[in-house]
Formats: sequence, structure tokens, C-alpha cells
Amino acid sequence: MKRLLILFAVAGGVALFRTLSLDRLFRNTLDSYVENENREPFAVEITEELSWEPSMTEAAKRRKGEYQNWQEESTGLKRKEEFFLLTQANLNVVPEYQAAESKRRLFLTPTYLEALEEHSMLAEGEFPDSEEEGVYPCLVSLNTYYTHHLSVGERLFVQNLTDKNGNEIIIKIAGVIKEKESADAYWMVAPKDFESNLFFGKEAFEALAGIQEKNIQLRFGMIPDADSVTSDGEAGLKQGFEKLMALGGEQKEVTMTSDALKVLNAYELQAKQVKAVMRTLEVPLVLLLLGFLFTMPAIITLVLL
Repeated sequence: MKRLLILFAVAGGVALFRTLSLDRLFRNTLDSYVENENREPFAVEITEELSWEPSMTEAAKRRKGEYQNWQEESTGLKRKEEFFLLTQANLNVVPEYQAAESKRRLFLTPTYLEALEEHSMLAEGEFPDSEEEGVYPCLVSLNTYYTHHLSVGERLFVQNLTDKNGNEIIIKIAGVIKEKESADAYWMVAPKDFESNLFFGKEAFEALAGIQEKNIQLRFGMIPDADSVTSDGEAGLKQGFEKLMALGGEQKEVTMTSDALKVLNAYELQAKQVKAVMRTLEVPLVLLLLGFLFTMPAIITLVLL
């Protein structure tokens, strides 16, 4: 009976050692990726179309709260960083410097990006702080700035659209922005290029939305916080990310960044290697332990005699 108990104890110890090794392996894989790539691998993007209403930013905040609850309840992962982005229908504009020349038209997208000023810095110009009558100030990315040969202070004249009083709509380039830190998790989700986006403050964005009265595209981005997982230890961390990936596969409006797949695939590969090594070592280890335990009574008897 004692020998049977010893056998179970040995088997249980080996299984526990294997489990502990694999649990820590996922966290090590995640940490290694962040250290080497200087960015977070798991990012979720959710897109949907919202019907126009007078306060689109408030509607977006409500939807963000619903997404937050849904994600946390579904996966057990809290949020490290998040944002939402709203875009309207493209505007057909003619830049001021072209008005008397070729009149080359640009199709640019009115955009509201939550917490933009907190995560960006000015490359040129200034952040919009006031509005002229009938003029809507905005920011553009460096990419947009150079691609369309724009300049700070330049005005863009919107074609085929007027306000409710029939007045012309004019957009003014107030400044050019870039990210404060390239490794900021905020910019791991938000697109860095923004080739045709005009970034407006809340009031200007909603004023333009009220003129167009068209559906608004909502894009919600979220990066989960690996350090928030406390239940089930490292196993809970891996399970949470797997559930997040499953949600992305079930709902077409939910997408995961490709980096998430890279980390999970890297983990699976390393896990297979660890299991193979463990299996190779387990057999001789178990035989050695059993041989030692079964011969121990005889050794003790001989010593006592």
C-alpha cells in the first residue's frame, strides 16, 4: 500500500512540474515579445456604423462602455489602453492655394479621435482652441500634410455642401501632429498613417456631422492588461487571451491584430518543445525514483543488520 502511495506521489509531482513550467512559459513569451518589439501584441478593434444623432461623441462613449463590459465579462481581462475613433462621410475640398489654379479636389475624412492631444505632439502649428465664424479648425498628420502638400493656416473650401443657412463651409489647417512616443500603446491600435483624415475637436466634429446628417463610423480600440489577471495565475492569462481571440473569430466587426497570432503561435511551438523535453526526461526520472524508493527498504535493512 505504501509503495502504491509513493507511485501516485511521484506521478503527481511530475505532472505538477510540467504544468508549472507551461504556465510560466506563456507569460515569458508575452514579455519577450513586448521587450523585443517595444509594443503590445494583443489589440482588439471593433467597428460599427452609428445612426446620426446630435451628440455623436456621447453616443460613442455609451457604446464604448458597453464594449468594455462585454469584453471584460467575456474574457476576464481588464483594459490597459483604449480609444474610440469616429469618422464621417468624406468631404470634397479644394485647397486654398489651388483655388485659382488647377482646382485639384481632395477627398478628406472628418475625424474625431478620443484623447488625441494627450498622446500626440505638434510638429507645426497649434492645437485648435477657438473657431472663427463659419471656419472649422482641424489637425492633420505628417503623412497627410506632405502627401497633399498642405500648409499650416491654409483653408480648404468644401464643395457641394453648405450649412443650414446656405453659407460656404471652410476648414482651416491649425496644426500638424505626430505621436509623442512611438511605443505608446495608444498608437499600437490607432493607424499611424492617416492618409486622408482631418482631426477635429468635439464641437467642430459634431457641427459638421449635423450638417451632413449621415451615419457615422465608430471604431473602438482596446489593449488588454496582462497584469490585471489574478485568478488561475498564468493559466488564466492565456485563457483570457484565447477567449479574446475566439470573440474576434465569432463576430465579424471584431478583429485582432496579427501580432496576437504571432505570440500564440510562438507559445504553442515552445510548449510543444517543452513537452517533448519533459516526456524525454520523465521516463528515466520516474524509473530512477521508483528504483530508489523500492530498494530503499532493503538498503535500510542491510544497514541496520
